Amino acid sequence: MNPMATYKYTGKSNKSHTSAPITEPIIIEVEETLTAMAMAATEVERQVIVHARVGIGNGVMGIRIWSSTYLIPHESGYRPKLLNTENITVFPQWMAVGNKAYHYFTLIFEGLPRDCKQFDLIEQIPESGGFEARNIIRNSSDIYEVTF
Repeated sequence: MNPMATYKYTGKSNKSHTSAPITEPIIIEVEETLTAMAMAATEVERQVIVHARVGIGNGVMGIRIWSSTYLIPHESGYRPKLLNTENITVFPQWMAVGNKAYHYFTLIFEGLPRDCKQFDLIEQIPESGGFEARNIIRNSSDIYEVTF
């Protein structure tokens, strides 16, 4: 099979243009690693936004989140990482919360795999009291609201 098609161009109008017909299909094989890289690039572009509300109990003076907070899809082992936070500090810094019933903050994560239908948000830390929201149903906007 010849993957090259040859054309002859006369330099005149389209009516004068002649070309040899393509008699065999042109097949382009893309290397698997290039396909994987392209897929990964599209995954990077997507993001998941989680608007969170946490109840502030008596005596709580500060709040923070660890960078080891992940979205964990039920269908795969891939764990989208925490990319950015708004209105909450990242460990080891503490953020004062004052005297209020709730504190609101936003977490921005890498995109979920396309086949994900349900996931958990887990703050994996070496102490008790990590943030957890389980069995979050995926939606088309990838914007969620959770209460801790």
